[in-house]
Amino acid sequence: MAILITKDKDWLQKWDSFLLQNNKGSHLLYSSWLASYSVYGFDFEVVIEHQDGEILGGYGAVLAKSLFFKFYIIPYGPIVSLRRENTVTDFLTIAKTQAHKHKCCYFQYHVPISNDALISDFVYTQSYFNTKEFVGQLGNKFKYVYSSYGINWVDFGISRNAPEFLAQLPHQVRRNIAIPYKNNPSIKYAKTNFECEEAYKIIEENALLGNYAVRSFKDFQKTLMQLIQKEQAYLLYIVYNNDIKGTALAVRVANHLVYITGGTKKEKPDLKWGYMLHFELIKLSFQMGYKGYDISMGGSSGVMQFKSKFNSKAIYFDSKPHYVVLNTFIFKLYLILNSTFAKNKKLFSKIVKFFK
Repeated sequence: MAILITKDKDWLQKWDSFLLQNNKGSHLLYSSWLASYSVYGFDFEVVIEHQDGEILGGYGAVLAKSLFFKFYIIPYGPIVSLRRENTVTDFLTIAKTQAHKHKCCYFQYHVPISNDALISDFVYTQSYFNTKEFVGQLGNKFKYVYSSYGINWVDFGISRNAPEFLAQLPHQVRRNIAIPYKNNPSIKYAKTNFECEEAYKIIEENALLGNYAVRSFKDFQKTLMQLIQKEQAYLLYIVYNNDIKGTALAVRVANHLVYITGGTKKEKPDLKWGYMLHFELIKLSFQMGYKGYDISMGGSSGVMQFKSKFNSKAIYFDSKPHYVVLNTFIFKLYLILNSTFAKNKKLFSKIVKFFK
């Protein structure tokens, strides 16, 4: 067995395949996703343990930096093969060493832990870590690299196909799902750059109307196209009367689909395009042989209530991010400066881009 620290194209392709097939994998560790932070001047690296070319485990880290501040962030994981869970803490030791080598003032990681049987395939249980203490303090002091905090699981149960699953939903939900289909809209998957840009506009418009942040198409374009070309992501959109009415972005990882973001045209009468988007992703999940669908944790209370109509169960991880301060003086200086920008993430992003 050997440890490899790499950004080599062939090894990154193997790493992505490992994440796709490993139930504990996360899209946050895809090489394209890690590289997406380059628009802010950040870098990344992947650390892999392998034997005879077969990956046994590893992690992906974002090397966040601006001015003289450097941060080493593992947004999710490490990820290891089945029955190698006891090596997770070994990777954390390697990560801390790497953070020192890169002269980072701060190291952060988040190992997904839950004892909920419904998502047991996708997480670790606390029992794997009873004999070793996690290194670091509890908390998330660097919030500019997203770290997942749970799974909003739509379990298909004994349903063998989408119609069987639909039959188990409440009458009102079935009715709302049926409404958009009665209008015979076109259901499409964006492939070209033009199609992706047009479909993504609704996502940006919804974020503007809802006063929440999403990555701009300009910033996310390269990553989105790479994910789609590798069949790691799907940008679904609905066309009715030659107009795009709704868009949903989902990634494929760890033997299920994860909803990332989406939006619909706000019109009257309300033709329930949002219901259609999620049911199409559920149908796609069945076609791929998956046992459920992660409709995602994000959103307002109203959005979460809407997601619950698909019989989802929001499961928060028992674990939280942990961090280690590697240079106290530099990190305290960062906290002082960061407090100025904490209420304006867009301003922080512009400053980071300026100094990249």
